[in-house]
Amino acid sequence: MGNFLNKLFGKTEDLYDDYDDERYDDDDYGPTLQDDRVEDLPRGSSSRSDRPRRAQDRTVAFPGSRQPQKTGHEVILSDATSIDDAWSICDHVKAGRTVICNTERLTPEIRTRFQDVVSGSAYAIGGILQAVSQFIFIFAPSNAIIQYDEGRELFQSVPREVPRDYTYDNAYSEPGTSRFMR
Repeated sequence: MGNFLNKLFGKTEDLYDDYDDERYDDDDYGPTLQDDRVEDLPRGSSSRSDRPRRAQDRTVAFPGSRQPQKTGHEVILSDATSIDDAWSICDHVKAGRTVICNTERLTPEIRTRFQDVVSGSAYAIGGILQAVSQFIFIFAPSNAIIQYDEGRELFQSVPREVPRDYTYDNAYSEPGTSRFMR
């Protein structure tokens, strides 16, 4: 039974032969046919199949590779802490960079002035100013394209925290009138 299983699974008797241990020297046989063919061809006339393949010919570029592509466009992330940060943000956009700015650390009064400065310079240089959330916005040069996710609600303009004027009878005043003009 053991002999049957050995034959079934490929185990055979030790058929090792000492003849397999001998080393062959290629020098004993003389030049090979391939060597003769290469020697007979003139230097510039070798065919494509005769040339050795280079390692770079076997490299395939995958479209989803992780190597960064240099596009020449930079995005700056900024966390504004004072009104003075507005000027550096405007300088970045003037230089052709897109800025994503977080204004959460600013007080409501400073945030309003900050948005005034940035929106004024966006208008002056023809840039794009788009709110992402109540306190985060994107400021980009005119040549930038900003695409949005379909299912996301977008702010159409930078939100303001400036309240409307109240009159003394708790009704909202009409535009163009002031509570001091009564």
